[in-house]
This record gives sequence, C-alpha cells and structure tokens, in this order.
Amino acid sequence: MSDIKFNKDQLKFEKRKRGPGGWIVRIFKYFIASILCAVVYYFIVSSFFSTSKERELKRENEIMKGELKKMNGKLTVLDKTLDNLQYRDDEIYKSIFNASPPDFYNSDSSSIYGRADTASVRDLADLSARITVRAMADSRCILDASSAARRAFLDMGKSVRNIPSIVPLKDFTEEQAGASVGDKINPFYKTVVRHDGLDILGVEGADIIAPADGVVKRAGRKDFKDGNVLVIDHMNGYETTYKHLGAVLISRGAKVRQGMVIARIGQSGLSFAPHLHYEIRHNGKIVNPINYFFAQFGPSGFKNIMIYTENTGQSLD
Repeated sequence: MSDIKFNKDQLKFEKRKRGPGGWIVRIFKYFIASILCAVVYYFIVSSFFSTSKERELKRENEIMKGELKKMNGKLTVLDKTLDNLQYRDDEIYKSIFNASPPDFYNSDSSSIYGRADTASVRDLADLSARITVRAMADSRCILDASSAARRAFLDMGKSVRNIPSIVPLKDFTEEQAGASVGDKINPFYKTVVRHDGLDILGVEGADIIAPADGVVKRAGRKDFKDGNVLVIDHMNGYETTYKHLGAVLISRGAKVRQGMVIARIGQSGLSFAPHLHYEIRHNGKIVNPINYFFAQFGPSGFKNIMIYTENTGQSLD
C-alpha cells in the first residue's frame, strides 16, 4: 500500500511507499482507538443494561437480606422465650418455697444479641441454634427441678389449692405422724404387709379437713377392713383417700375447698386405735403424703416428721 505526496520542487504529485516504522505507528494508533471504543462501549452498556450474572447476584442479595430479617426475628422471639422461662421459674420457686430464687444465670444474654446487627447470616444461624439449645435446656431444667405440685401448676394450669399440700388434720403436730408408705407390720396379723398411706394419730371425733380443692368421688359406708371411706378427686391427676373414719360429713359429688371439714377421726374397720389412714395417688400411682408437707412445716419440721414415720415399723390398720 502507498501514499501520494506533492513534490514542491517539481510541482507534481508523486507516490510514496510507507516503511515498516510507519506501519507500526499506524497499527498502534488503531489499537489504542479500539481500546478506547471498547471502554466507552462497556460503560454505556453496563450503565443501562444488566448481565445475567448481575441479575443473579442481585437476587441472591435480596434473599440474603430476607434471611437476615428472619434471623433477627427469631432472635427476638428466643430472647423473649428465655425471659419468660426465667420469670416462670422464679414465680414457681417463690410460690413453693416463699423465698427469692438463687441466681442461676451469671452471663448477660444481651451481649450475645448485640452482635446480631453486624453478624453475617451464617453467624446469625449459629447464634440462633445456640440460643435454641439454651432455651430447650432451660425448659428441661424447669421440668426436672419441679416437684409434682409444680408440674401440676404448669401443665394443668391449676392453682396450688388443687394440690394436696397440707395435713388433713386440724392442729396437727409432728408427734402425730405414724407409719408411712412402705412395708410395715400389721398390728393384727403380725406379718409384714404393704402400707399404702400415712397413719395420722388423733383423738376420736377430731376434725379432718380437705388438703386441697376437689370433688367427692366416694363417700362409702362401713367396710369390714377399711371402715368408713372417703375419696376426693382433685381434678388434676391427684386423688386422696381417707379410711377408718368415724363420721363422713359430705356426700358423693359434693365440691370441697381446701381447709373445709369433711370428716372426723374414728376407729371403724380393722383399726388398732383411733387414727386417719391417709393416701395420695397421682395419676393412679401411690405417692408418699409426707413429701407434700414440706411447705407447711419447713426443713426442720419436715425432717422430724420423716424421722417419726421412717422409724415406725408397725401400722395401725
């Protein structure tokens, strides 16, 4: 390829061939111009059009924002759950022991949640899992530590007045506690038999009171072995039975309130002396009534009653 130039000396046009250096310069100019055009084209296209990759990244970003919002919501719910569990545990402790509960939680949970706003979604997921485990552990701790009375209070929503938590005898003293649940010597046959209740000694005619609210399930006449019998259903899995009564003051189907006089001590049936044979069943299973007197007597009195009942090897019926 050649160029045309004007010869001033001869006043005419002449053909001139381009050397290798000229070609290199010319090619370099075209190369620079192409790059500049490509850059301008890229900025124009990227400003007005999105690639499939960019659209995918935007969708992922929106999804991540949604997940972050959900995680923050779960953290708020779990935080409230932990506070609620702690409050319920404290209230149960106060209602049973009439004292403020000890502080089992030394860590400040707010410092854990304070990192939620700046944490990544993966960190939030791990944090949520840890808090969930802690909430489940707190729930198990409450269930394991609760007595039968507290379980009834939580699960059945019943008042403590529906739990047989007082001695069913007015003016009861520690020395009146007789044989408790276990293998005892029968006073008539002098053989070891299973004793399913607690013998409470008392003078004939002494008032027997209802240990909890409930409905009379049975108000029986004299039975050869058990004498006059009274059974109360406390409507929450608990059932109390009273044997060897002298007089039954209420009838079947009657509603009773805690502390209400329901019968009087006697010596009906096979009874060695005037006393009350008192039984508690929870969901059909015999339990030791002594375990329900703790709130009424406190540690010292409860210990004395336990000593009296465990050292009494012979029942009165």
